[in-house]
Amino acid sequence: MAVKGLKAIVFDGASGQKPPLVDPEAFRKAQKEFTQALMAHPQIAIYKNYGTAGMTRMTQAFGALPTRNFSSGQFEGAEEISGEHLRDVMLERGGDSNPSHACMPGCTIQCSNIFADKNGKMTVSPLEYETISLMGSNWASPTWI
Repeated sequence: MAVKGLKAIVFDGASGQKPPLVDPEAFRKAQKEFTQALMAHPQIAIYKNYGTAGMTRMTQAFGALPTRNFSSGQFEGAEEISGEHLRDVMLERGGDSNPSHACMPGCTIQCSNIFADKNGKMTVSPLEYETISLMGSNWASPTWI
């Protein structure tokens, strides 16, 4: 499209109407095939079970986990802030905790989460890898668990 000088496609949502589909049946078929292929990918199971927090152990293993203002790539407390540990804590606490829910209607991966306090009341939603690494390992120690 760039060869033709196309810079952007803009949909005006002010009317509340969705953009028209040229071939709705073909769109639904492609959407179904895409969703099936997406859900069959092994990485999706990690995101569905642990959210993006599942990246914590991997980046730790690579030596790329932001630690102490990016002065190191490994954190001795990585297990305590890993997606696997957070999932266990959420399941144990119950209440509002939910280790896997849709961030918005139609989300198929459901990698979002709701983290509750020790009484089962929602504290924050969601805890993502970026939050965990930048406010956990990148600081001296995580105190929010």
